[in-house]
Amino acid sequence: MRYTHRTISPHPFCFTRWATPLLEELVLTDIHLHWAKRAFPPTLTRLVVDKNTLDKSRLVSAATILGVLQDLPALRSLELHRVLGDPLPLTLPSPIATPCLAYMHITAPFQAACSFVRACSISPVAKVELSSDGNLSGVEVPTFSATLAPLITTLRPRSLILIRGHLHFSLAPNVCDHDSDSPVLDREHPYVSLTTTDHDAALSIFKDAQLHQSMWPSLDLLSITTLSVLGPIDVKKRTSLLGWVSLVEGLSNLESLHVYGSSSSVAEVTALFPLLNQRYKTTESQKTRYCLPKLRRVELHKVTFRPVDKFGLLDVGDRGRILQRMKAFRDLIRKRKEAECPLEKIALIRCFGVLKEDVAVLQEEVEVDWVEVKWADLEEGRDYITISSDSDDAE
Repeated sequence: MRYTHRTISPHPFCFTRWATPLLEELVLTDIHLHWAKRAFPPTLTRLVVDKNTLDKSRLVSAATILGVLQDLPALRSLELHRVLGDPLPLTLPSPIATPCLAYMHITAPFQAACSFVRACSISPVAKVELSSDGNLSGVEVPTFSATLAPLITTLRPRSLILIRGHLHFSLAPNVCDHDSDSPVLDREHPYVSLTTTDHDAALSIFKDAQLHQSMWPSLDLLSITTLSVLGPIDVKKRTSLLGWVSLVEGLSNLESLHVYGSSSSVAEVTALFPLLNQRYKTTESQKTRYCLPKLRRVELHKVTFRPVDKFGLLDVGDRGRILQRMKAFRDLIRKRKEAECPLEKIALIRCFGVLKEDVAVLQEEVEVDWVEVKWADLEEGRDYITISSDSDDAE
């Protein structure tokens, strides 16, 4: 059953167990719903309440909605968008039983969304999405962290995808859409997902793990073996750098890093250096060791090494400068190898402004797969083609 603002607004009690005893799915869009005990039949398996526009006078307290959910033992899918009002108190009673809940998507201020999620007993194999149209304030970060940590720890995700202000922890391995050279958000396997308009705030949850360890010591990223990043890796701002550093320090078992170009800048290439060069002190000997000790493969997709125009012509002034960066990258790879943290392969997949000199420099220390952009083929309307890094002619 589906109601929208274009239909007649339903009577407050038209969905009760007496009026619709067999109702299983209900979707309400821009409808003011009367939340009351036994407002829905216990047969309901999917409930979507979506307010396209935020009306603060019509927001409903989390406690009221939780009281309704207690009477829905068969509920498998719940979506609440711009519905939740005031958050629950920090000290919560025992979570309510939601034995069948497999999918939850909450769009609300993070304080309200987090307190609501913590008040539900969520299965370790559930799919959970938290979204906010606004920024994540400093006051909300510890509360959000305390909510996210147990979900991630219970899930034990294999992959993490960062797309600007979006964090996606998934049991699925990393998947790339080779047509668009972008990571695929797998929604078939269990996952925990966060979306915010504030990219720095999304990263701050990792920094918060170090600042508030007494609040959430159970955060565990050791199961993650693949990290994919689409969007700027900004290491110039201190807040963003601390977030990135905290993240890589927690990914001790990361094996594969995938970076997808997002702009015409060379920020993604430059930012890799401080991240791969990051060290930490061991508690036993106080010696420093490289972070990401098990990292073996780095893939760069459509990353810009040098600015190019629409005809593929390079900015000549950047030729030598980027080559020097490649030499510095080579030296870093050598140092990691000497420290028994060797990179085994770097893949340059349809990256812009890559020269054979760049590849040759990297090949001194690591195996390089190079999938070159062929501008002549692009002009003819054909796809990119693969050429060998030591061949002058395309296949």
